[in-house]
Amino acid sequence: MHNSEERTGDFHSNQENFARNASNFVTGQENQKVDEITKKVFDSLDAAESFYRDYSKQIGFSFRVRDSQINKSGQLRMKKWVCEKEGTKKTIDPNESQQNKRRKHRLVRQECTASFHVKLDTKTDKWVVRNFVPLHNHELVPTNHVQFLKSHRSIDDGDMAQAKAMHDVGVKTSKIVDLLAHQSGGFQNLGFIPKDMYNNMNYARRMEIENGDAFTTLHFLAAKKETDPGFYFKYTTKENGQLGKLFWSDSICRLDYSVFGDVVAFDACYRRNIYCTPIVTLVGVNNHCQSIIFACALLEDEQASSYNWLLSTFLDCMSGIKPFSVVTDGDLAMRAAIREVFTGVTHRLCSWHIQRNAGGEVKSSDFSRDFGHVMVTPMELEEFEEKWSSLVLKYNLQNNSWIQRMYADRKMWAETYLRGFFLGELEPHLGVKVCILF
Repeated sequence: MHNSEERTGDFHSNQENFARNASNFVTGQENQKVDEITKKVFDSLDAAESFYRDYSKQIGFSFRVRDSQINKSGQLRMKKWVCEKEGTKKTIDPNESQQNKRRKHRLVRQECTASFHVKLDTKTDKWVVRNFVPLHNHELVPTNHVQFLKSHRSIDDGDMAQAKAMHDVGVKTSKIVDLLAHQSGGFQNLGFIPKDMYNNMNYARRMEIENGDAFTTLHFLAAKKETDPGFYFKYTTKENGQLGKLFWSDSICRLDYSVFGDVVAFDACYRRNIYCTPIVTLVGVNNHCQSIIFACALLEDEQASSYNWLLSTFLDCMSGIKPFSVVTDGDLAMRAAIREVFTGVTHRLCSWHIQRNAGGEVKSSDFSRDFGHVMVTPMELEEFEEKWSSLVLKYNLQNNSWIQRMYADRKMWAETYLRGFFLGELEPHLGVKVCILF
């Protein structure tokens, strides 16, 4: 039997004996025996976790929560911690793409059975050890490297407060880590790795954004109005005080509309931002055939009421001047709002969207080509009806619901019915798609 000094020396010098030394930690005379640990009683769950953390730090392994249970009243009644290497390696599908393979994290599971299991004794309201397995089947970590294990890394409040203060005045995170390492006498004394600091700083920044982004945005727009008298913005709030809908347009956008606002195209880029809400851009083209933005809006949803508010606000911003024509992607709520607010305005469906949908509804490249020809070719009404009937018969689409809807809406997309309506230089079959990423 080794004494404590001999055990410590072996622990650092003999890597192949780490697993055996872990067993000695709990079976030697100089250490607590397994049965003594299994008889332990803790006043709280935090005390039990603190004990196992200290134990794992002495032995040289990282741990994680494996399982927990709650009773019917929602009270936690059991918790089990295991070695980080518990479990089996995930088998990799040989057919998996190389791109996905590169995203895999380092595999650390080695079927280690070491664990610490406690449960709540409802009679005494104490936490007792239900099972304790001390043996590991892998090499353990030397004492001077334990602080770099995941379960033993942490940034204390003092270091985090100092780091945040330096970050707020423009000090880079890498320089902050260097300074803290210098103050603590080296990276080995930090108690965390640089990645932990980056993660904590990013988390703090996200919390600031989530808790105050609407307030910050409104203050930014108000400041813009002070420097740009022609800047226009309007917003609504929900019952709980959160931001509902938001509309904005600057003086250049409003000037562009006064000159090139005969035709407006707008589309909702849904789920293109971190809030999963529709961002709507109202766009047109200038005399150089370049896309220009007239206004932008952030809506709560894609209901007709939201689009009604958007179009009414747009008219108020543009001094009540309506466009001659509007191009949309065919959204039904948007269509209802246009009929109600933009009365007398020609509504055309975007041919780019229709052409894309055609390829998805009818699985034939030839159909997409033939449908596009019928859509964009100017012809007499009789000729259009003949070509449409031929198209439906050729691809046996008499009972296709999408084809039936397209025929019912033909006056909104077929060039045959839209000849003579002004669309400026906005070519609907090319499509105008402006996406703003938040």
